[in-house]
Formats: sequence, structure tokens, C-alpha cells
Amino acid sequence: MKITALIFLLLLVLSSCKSVKMIKLMSKGEIEQQQFISEIPFDDKMGLIILKVTISGEEYDFLYDTGAPNVISKELAAKLNIKPYVSNKTSDSQGNKEDLEYLLLPKITIGCVDFLNTGAAVADLKRSSVIACLDVDGIIGANLMRKAIWQIDYENKLLRVSNTMSSFKIEDGERIPFTEKFTGTPISDINVNGAIEKNVTIDTGSNGGFSLSVKTYREAKDSLAPVVIGVGTTTSGIYGVGEVDTNYYTTFPLISIGNVELKNQMVDFNKGNSLTLGNTFFENYLVTYNWPEKEILLTNKKEHDNSSFNSFGFNYFMNDDKLFVSFLIEGSEADQKGIKRGDQIIALNGVDYSEMTQDKWCEILHNTELRKGEQIDVTLMRNDETTSYQFQKKNQFER
Repeated sequence: MKITALIFLLLLVLSSCKSVKMIKLMSKGEIEQQQFISEIPFDDKMGLIILKVTISGEEYDFLYDTGAPNVISKELAAKLNIKPYVSNKTSDSQGNKEDLEYLLLPKITIGCVDFLNTGAAVADLKRSSVIACLDVDGIIGANLMRKAIWQIDYENKLLRVSNTMSSFKIEDGERIPFTEKFTGTPISDINVNGAIEKNVTIDTGSNGGFSLSVKTYREAKDSLAPVVIGVGTTTSGIYGVGEVDTNYYTTFPLISIGNVELKNQMVDFNKGNSLTLGNTFFENYLVTYNWPEKEILLTNKKEHDNSSFNSFGFNYFMNDDKLFVSFLIEGSEADQKGIKRGDQIIALNGVDYSEMTQDKWCEILHNTELRKGEQIDVTLMRNDETTSYQFQKKNQFER
């Protein structure tokens, strides 16, 4: 029952004048302190990293997102009253394209570190009903991050930032080399049983794991374990919900990225534009992003099993103040019992959701019992007739 948030932005440079201005803006920025090490606590919301920052003496909640440039909300932009620097067509993770204004942030403080003169997009962060539930004022993006070295301690919910690797005092670990988009976003190639998926976004704005392309799935499918197929939408970008897609889920005997070799990893393949590696994978490590050396260091690995696909067989989204089945796994118990995409959900675990609000939707997304529970009671309505079901979470590879 997981809703996947994929929050990365791709700047589409359409003219030479805009190209020069955007590249110049994304390369701007410096740090006021010469030597620094700072530790910042963060909150985990829906599997994403939310931290406190200070702008003009006031504290705000920001998402920490390697897959995007800096972003501030329209409300914050109006409050700061900063003149736009340039506008540019920008694509979100679902391939939706819109013009966004970009400006220069004079100063943003994270922990005890002051980042000066970094570029930022201005966007409506309440437009997507999923992103709105994060209740953030902006995004700390890769164009700012690349000015320093960062460490994410998922276990203790701490971010650390420094000017030198020696500040972290960590032992050698597994390494992932990366290249950068001009916004600073790290990208890397993933080897899936000999099929190479190029330019995968390393994305802390994704609460998913491996999400790769159908093309790679077709190249490597002869070596696949059982394949599970789901149809619908389970993702949201900054502009809204993704289009209906066919997703293929399977495990691979071997996946490698850099010198990291992983056995029996579940991968989601889709036709969309979002080739990402997100927090569901990285949360099993202490992760250090070394932008000067263009590599990611993974240490203190936790034992984890990513070879199963545990699901109730369906997923949901809010639309027009109602809750609907938005995604269905073929052959699942939900599918076998006749649930259809588009059925209205009027109750979950005894809670009435026949009339939805944004607050109720956020309540669902933050509900640990719904996200992590092993059983769910659901009441559906179709053609004014209601039917109730009870489902147990199952490994869909073992049906």
C-alpha cells in the first residue's frame, strides 16, 4: 500500500540565452565558513528526509532531495520578495513540463553552515496532493549540496555536512562513482545481469528503491525470477499524479552499481521517465556523498532482504474528493475477488472515507498501520453497491 513520491526536476534548456543563464545560475554559490562540520537532525515523512533550515532569521521545513535543484514554495518566494533571475521549462519525475521561475537565494543556513547565493526554482508545492502532505516550504537540492560533503545517517536520523571527508571518521566501504547533471544531481549506471541501465538518478526525493526502464527489463528478462505485473498509477511528481502505466516487478540474481554487488534485488520496471534509485535502498547504509570526488561511499551495511514484494495487491489515490483504487496487481487476491481500478473506497480499517479532504488524504499517507500493517479491511462501492473485503499482505512472487 505504498504511494511512491518521486520528486526530481529536469531543467529543459530550449534556447542558447536561457542555457547560458541557467548554467550560470546552477553553478553559483559558496559557503561562508572555510572549515566546518555540522550535524542536523531530520524527520522521516513517508520515507523522505525533512530538515529545518533558516532563511532571513526564520525557520522552515525543507525536503532534502539529490534529484532536484533548490526549490522554494510560491508562498515563501512572495514573502522573501526576491526578483526572478530567469524562467525555464522544467519537467517533473512524471514527464510533465511547465515553465518555472528561478531566483537567487542570498543565504540559507543549514545547521551552522551558511550557503550563499544559490539558485532556486519557485513552485507550487501544494499542487500535488501527495507532496502537499509533506508540508514543506522548499527543497534543498543538488546545486547547493555539491558545494560540500554530506552524510546521511538514516538509522539515527541525522544529516552531517563538512568541507572534508576526514571530518566523518569512517572506514572504507563500497563505492558508487557518479557523474553530474548541470544541476549537480548525481547519476550512475546500473548493471542488471549484463544489461546496462545508463544515467539512473540517485534520488533522495524518492521513497522507492530500484526503478528502471522497460527496455532494460526486455533485455534481461531471460534471466528473470517470477514476474508480477501491475497496472495503474502509484507515483506522484511535483506537478501531480503519474499517468497510468504497466509496471513489472521481479528479482534479479545480480545487480551491480559501482563496486556494490547485490543479490536477489527486487526491481520495478516501467515506461515512465523516472529511472531512479531511492531511499528504500540507501536507508540500509550510512551514505556519504563526496561531490568533489564524485563518488558515494556506503558503509555500516545493515542486513536486509529486498527479494520479496509484499503487497495487498492494490493501491489508491484521491481524486475529486473521493478515494479510488488506482493500481491493481494482476492475479493478486484483490484481482481475483473482482476489485477494479476506479472502484471507490469508502472505508479503510473501519474509518469512513466516503467523502475525502486533503487532511484525510494526508492522514492516510502518514498512517503507519496502513503502510506497514499485515492486514487491511476495505469497503468498496461500485454502481451504488458496497462490498467489504479483508486482505492479508502477501509476497506477490509466491502466489
